[in-house]
Amino acid sequence: PRRRPRMGKSRPTERVVGKVISKPFIYGSVATSRGARKQEGEKTHKWTAYVRGANNEDLSYFIKKVTFTLHPSFEEPQKTVEHPPFEISEQGWGEFELKIKISFVDCSTEKPVDVTHYLKLHPPQEEQAQQGGGGGGAMRGGQSGGQGGATQASKLPVVVEKYDEAIFVDPTEPFLEILQQGPPPQPGGTENSCLISCWNDIRAHSKQFSEEQEIARIKEVKQKLQASIAQMADLHQQHEETTHKLFEEIAQLEKKLRET
Repeated sequence: PRRRPRMGKSRPTERVVGKVISKPFIYGSVATSRGARKQEGEKTHKWTAYVRGANNEDLSYFIKKVTFTLHPSFEEPQKTVEHPPFEISEQGWGEFELKIKISFVDCSTEKPVDVTHYLKLHPPQEEQAQQGGGGGGAMRGGQSGGQGGATQASKLPVVVEKYDEAIFVDPTEPFLEILQQGPPPQPGGTENSCLISCWNDIRAHSKQFSEEQEIARIKEVKQKLQASIAQMADLHQQHEETTHKLFEEIAQLEKKLRET
């Protein structure tokens, strides 16, 4: 691959042109109920938001820090984690969309990656039981009480995860070397060396990322997209044929007018 210089703060940085490399990561949250809300503003759930490796590998070899931006009602609405595991834990009563900014190591000279994650506190069964009573707005809270399936569901951790990939195009030479080497070996060759604090909850409920399931989901979406494209192509062809016939009819009418 060709190399081109990119000016850094102190000296040019060589970038490897034509090289593309991606690194998978997972971001999500785990929420656990602390009981029904008995008074306004009471914190009903404890939760953890995180960025982790797809196989629980240590991502700090290419990630420098992760910044979490919470709902403005929190005393400290923005938190930055500069060492693994990249996670924060809080308590609250409402659901909201939090922002996650992933910054890469200095030698990469790459811009941060921003993702959003909707913090869910209530399982689907509980939401259905509460439907019609919750408030709107940016921060949605749960109802107090609950019966039957909702009460049982609220005892289980709510796990929401998304798989993503950071794609680096024309990376710098030192950053490419880091990416290719991968995470540093752990003492004794232990696996899953960078577990987040709520990993047991994730594993117990079988919500951890499955590459096979994700590939199957992507294939299904791809097939649907291809079917839609084919349908649109057929409609376009039909419109083209209809337009062509109209032009032919117009030409014949004009010819008859000239002959009369």
